[in-house]
Amino acid sequence: MIEPIQTLSELLRSPATKWPEIASDRSMAAAELIRTAALLALIPALSRAGGLILRGSPNPYEAVSPLGIVSSAVATWLLFLLIPLIMTILLFRLSPVFGGKFDRNGAYLTVLYAALPTWLAGLVFVPFALSDAMALIVGLAGFSYLLYYGSRAVMSVPEDKAIGLVLVTAALWFIIYFALYVLLDSFMALRG
Repeated sequence: MIEPIQTLSELLRSPATKWPEIASDRSMAAAELIRTAALLALIPALSRAGGLILRGSPNPYEAVSPLGIVSSAVATWLLFLLIPLIMTILLFRLSPVFGGKFDRNGAYLTVLYAALPTWLAGLVFVPFALSDAMALIVGLAGFSYLLYYGSRAVMSVPEDKAIGLVLVTAALWFIIYFALYVLLDSFMALRG
């Protein structure tokens, strides 16, 4: 498993040197990458639960029930797990369109490492339990920055086409985030 804080720090400081290291290390299988994503998706989920426990409901006339806290954490975990998995499939399919290669494991690696800022941005849920917009903006900005370098190093996307891939991928992330958010929110509303 990767050490998220240290790896993110190295990726942000020197992405041009760290990404080739990641590209050359193909020791993690797809199942291990998915398990790692599932664990990292716990960061925003537990942060949301902690924020709801510490801060309570943003509505002063409404109490937050234990079931509400758990269901909110589960929905957050699903949101922050499903989006990177969907983005992996999309990157795998989009990479050749932008001159890169078909490489399923490379797509998993690229999205897993590029998504680190999105999972760590979920920490804003502790002080601000319902700050989805802040987490989305910070996380998506970090994801886009790292995807630019990662798609070039891991997926062999040419430098002149990498920005196009990043823009399309970021737009799709944004759309999928809100679609899943609405879907999960609707499901949560049905439960009670």
